[in-house]
Amino acid sequence: MVDLALFTQEPTGNPGVPVWLTVAIKVVGCLGGVFVLFASIGSFLCFTAGCIVAGLLMIFTGILVIMVESPCCCQMIVALERVNEFMQKMNHLGKGIIYFALGLICLCICTCNVTGILANLVIMLTGGLCGYKWWILRRLGGSTTLDGQPQQPGVGAAGGASYGGDGYGEPSAVKTGGDYMRDQLTSTEQVMGRAVSGYGG
Repeated sequence: MVDLALFTQEPTGNPGVPVWLTVAIKVVGCLGGVFVLFASIGSFLCFTAGCIVAGLLMIFTGILVIMVESPCCCQMIVALERVNEFMQKMNHLGKGIIYFALGLICLCICTCNVTGILANLVIMLTGGLCGYKWWILRRLGGSTTLDGQPQQPGVGAAGGASYGGDGYGEPSAVKTGGDYMRDQLTSTEQVMGRAVSGYGG
């Protein structure tokens, strides 16, 4: 069975995702949402059942993407509260899959609207960027080590460097796997020294 946590939980750690990627997702998503809303008009003008369905789906897609990437734009739409709550539970992988799937479906069922094709490609690009951000988080700040054990604080994936901050993007210090091992050895030596001293006394 597919673990739903894969789509609802972001990988832990603070790998330092590039700022341009976060901004690109927001900008491309909002512009793509507006673009696909206007492009849906062309789908209705094709006067085919498939394109009419695609037009309706494009309207939903545009509102959905704008709502998720720019929540302030759709706060007054009460009917979308549950959809918004569901999307907020998704991580970047889940959002990326939903965006890409919606764009691909609209692209497949209506091919006579050139503007709609371009708009859906922008939505699919937004999904791809979300997936890429999740991949970066997963690769550089995974929640488990290579052997499947919980990752120790301050140690990145595969014993590499990671940030030991508060988990919200503010690094307090950088530790490598070697630094962590030295700390553990020092603590072990101190404990053994106390035990020997107590035994000798």
